[in-house]
Amino acid sequence: MKKEKLDDRVILDEDEDKAKDRLIAIREAPDMIGEAALKSKAIRGADVVANGYCQALLLYKRDFDQAITIYTIKLRKEKKQLLNHVDILKDWNSTKLGSYGDSVTFISYKKGQTIYSLGDASENVFIVKKGKV
Repeated sequence: MKKEKLDDRVILDEDEDKAKDRLIAIREAPDMIGEAALKSKAIRGADVVANGYCQALLLYKRDFDQAITIYTIKLRKEKKQLLNHVDILKDWNSTKLGSYGDSVTFISYKKGQTIYSLGDASENVFIVKKGKV
């Protein structure tokens, strides 16, 4: 397996049986590693190698699932509050706003990044939560 010295960060490297060794990502504090396989109940899809001293917090599946549940409830409330501030949605009842809160997704864009382009299909609307366009 190829190992590279890149400061004291965690390096993720693909399984040797699946593909040639290559760097997939570098993770640093407070990044999470291993959550994708845990959520999908799959086996690990990569080797993760500490590149220098690395201290990590081990979170068991039951605690991770509980944290995800709490986070999901918090996110749903945040979405519902944002939808409630949109003029055309203000008169919707709490149940209807809550159901739409489950289907909307927060997306972040960097300065200069295109949100949509001339000619793109009109299948959705964006509600600006923070920043300017």
